[in-house]
Amino acid sequence: GVWHFGNGTTLSRADSTVNGNSLVDTGTAPAALSVASSKINGGVNTLGTSQYTTKGLVSTSVMGNGTNNTVSGWIYIDSNSVKDENPTNFLGIKTAGWPGPGVYLSIWGDGSLFAQARDGDTYISSSTSTPSIDAWHYAAAVYNGATVYYYLDGNLIDSTDGVGTIISSKFFINDSAFALYTFRHVDMNFDEVRHSASARSADWIKTEYNNQNSPSTFYSYGAAQSQPTSLGWYATGGTWNYRKQITIDHTKISQTATTTYSNFPMLFSVTDADLKFTDSGGKVASSTGADILFTASDGTTLLNYEIESYASTTGATVAWVKIPTLHATYDDVIYIYFGNASAPA
Repeated sequence: GVWHFGNGTTLSRADSTVNGNSLVDTGTAPAALSVASSKINGGVNTLGTSQYTTKGLVSTSVMGNGTNNTVSGWIYIDSNSVKDENPTNFLGIKTAGWPGPGVYLSIWGDGSLFAQARDGDTYISSSTSTPSIDAWHYAAAVYNGATVYYYLDGNLIDSTDGVGTIISSKFFINDSAFALYTFRHVDMNFDEVRHSASARSADWIKTEYNNQNSPSTFYSYGAAQSQPTSLGWYATGGTWNYRKQITIDHTKISQTATTTYSNFPMLFSVTDADLKFTDSGGKVASSTGADILFTASDGTTLLNYEIESYASTTGATVAWVKIPTLHATYDDVIYIYFGNASAPA
């Protein structure tokens, strides 16, 4: 599952993947979960104001496969985030209650983070690290059926062997609301959290961090091109009048043990006057950005993509593009197309 949490104005609990694992509120806080400041586009705050008043989110469906699992997300911690000296599990998959088999990220009362994997009373924990406060950090826990790995800001902090097969569990944010031991609670902001039923590599985690932390340096963004060009031009569904080249910088792609990545979800985030709606002086024909799409380097092969948000008056566009094969040894090129008044809404 992948959860963006909306556009920063309206909170969304929807899963953006085809799995449809929407999140639902859980916990005891009297107020509804709130929209929060974000790292990328929209975030959520867990409202852990005091003991026995905390809020969280939990998936409607069981997730995970018992062995290979990765949970990750952007978290914002400040001086008021931690409300208890005991560790609180703030992101992961697990069953409700205690001890709750699963894989998750946890925080101690002193603000230090670590990763855990449990198959019941037996568990393994990584060593801890303490991120700076009043800042966004990318945290990830990876479990491959034998070892749990803890990453912070793209770097492997620790790995620990043990446990075994865990049972399939539900995805959660803020376990104190889910497991109902509400004397433990956190007040944190979350953005762009996700779960994968695979054990992501260190290279994958590092590349995700590089892309999401600074999308503008992950790729270069070219000038507008108009037909005709020497390369093929996308023409399905009407005429796209403009495109721009996006060149992915291979030096931002970690290659410690991997040189290619399959189906990598690349964050594309720009504010571009050309991407304004035509009524605002831009070149996009639809006020909703419906005529924006992405192709492979041949200019004609449509890529899978998701427009997370589009602002017609500024051209601010946040999208996720699935790159079929991302290379760590040379730059990859894709195109963004726009300017088709016939594009379906």
